[in-house]
Amino acid sequence: MSNRELDILVFGAMGNLMEKKLGPALMKLLDRGDLPAKTRLVGINPERTQGEFETRMKEIARAAAEGSVHASAREMEWVFMERASKSLAKKGKANRIIYLAVPPISYSSIIKELREKNLIHESGTKEPWTRLVLEKPFGSDKKTAKELQARLVSCGLKEEHIFRIDHYLGKETVQNILAFRFANTILVRDWRGSNFDHIQITVSEADGVPRHRIPYYDGTGAMRDMIQNHLLQLFCLVAMGPPVSNDASDIQARKLEALRRAWLHIQKRVGEKKPPNYVRGQYKRGVVNGQYETGYEGSSETETFVALELGVGGGGGLSGVPFYLRTGKRMHHRFSEIMIAFKEARDDTLFGEQQLPKNVLTLRIQPDEGFSVDVGCKVPGQGMRIEPVRMDFRYSGQFYGRPVLKEYERLLVDIVNGDQTLFPSWGEILYSWRIVDYFRSRWKDEKPTSYYSGTWGPREADELLGDERNWHNPTLS
Repeated sequence: MSNRELDILVFGAMGNLMEKKLGPALMKLLDRGDLPAKTRLVGINPERTQGEFETRMKEIARAAAEGSVHASAREMEWVFMERASKSLAKKGKANRIIYLAVPPISYSSIIKELREKNLIHESGTKEPWTRLVLEKPFGSDKKTAKELQARLVSCGLKEEHIFRIDHYLGKETVQNILAFRFANTILVRDWRGSNFDHIQITVSEADGVPRHRIPYYDGTGAMRDMIQNHLLQLFCLVAMGPPVSNDASDIQARKLEALRRAWLHIQKRVGEKKPPNYVRGQYKRGVVNGQYETGYEGSSETETFVALELGVGGGGGLSGVPFYLRTGKRMHHRFSEIMIAFKEARDDTLFGEQQLPKNVLTLRIQPDEGFSVDVGCKVPGQGMRIEPVRMDFRYSGQFYGRPVLKEYERLLVDIVNGDQTLFPSWGEILYSWRIVDYFRSRWKDEKPTSYYSGTWGPREADELLGDERNWHNPTLS
């Protein structure tokens, strides 16, 4: 980590993201010394005062420290955009992180103004550098994403300057997917399509969309809010081939290849005149965790649930294995996982005609982080009767007491160090929008199917998997 002074400019520093995620992460990193000693936090907003900003940050620091204000003594400043350039110039040539914690609709105008106020260094990776951080979604479709990317390039920003946050990639369990896959010979050898029956990727949320978020959600829906980023990134980590090194560029290249092959699979289906497999849904009133909940209060056209099928084209690897992606709000309960079902083993000589249980590997992202493997085991007694048993690993048991960086803490440190391993590249963004735009173009004249709050989504989602497969819906422990 460089010892040069660091300025962190935050647009939207009085918003929900700053309060819940970004602010606590910054305060903890400052307190632990994980940021340069001379770090200055600059909030930019014409509608608030210096006093309001300092009070808010002290509250965030107190909450992050569980009562003790330890990090709030760092230098903080709340300025108008017009004052920002002059104020920063007085402090010398510090490295600069510009964090846009604002709705994506504001990105273009802010970037334009940053350029006009000379707040972007054009020094590449040399110091002093500027790194721009943007929250998802990056655009609202392929067209707007390309326009935003062009705006960034026109300001002199290169790919190494741009950090597109997907906080899911900062989760310890998501990062462990690569370690799990490539550090274990048993999986490196058997991670191929001939062994897998299918793969499920689920992000289930019990919460609905609060009233104040409906204007945003009506403009995105579950497809753009969750599939385009979180679930397609998880897809990449499962479908990608082995990288040639642990460099960010190599890992990003493999993830991009996975998305390209997913797009190739879609094009193949289009050429064969096969319709896309998907289900859209919108929750209506029902019972979640014993509490009565109302239905979605926004547009009847907005999906709060999506399930769809993807594949990997081009032959080799996981080609031929169906991937089922599913996400929804007001579901039965909250969980995120990747479930890999292996093909059934057959050995009529040893086991006769009994149907052997399929091996299942489940990577639990949240909650109850860990993984499990379902294997066949002989039942004690006479004969060779096989039943499934589960081998289970939990992070909380194995690594109890070990310090774990939260998502935003890890990602902020990587931004300071210029490590883009956990950040989607422009190529990944482009191909993810191609995939999302394809499905959205197919359902543009359809309304989402209703499902009761507190269930696992529309019944049609079960039919998406066919007669021989079922969604993996874990029970609450």
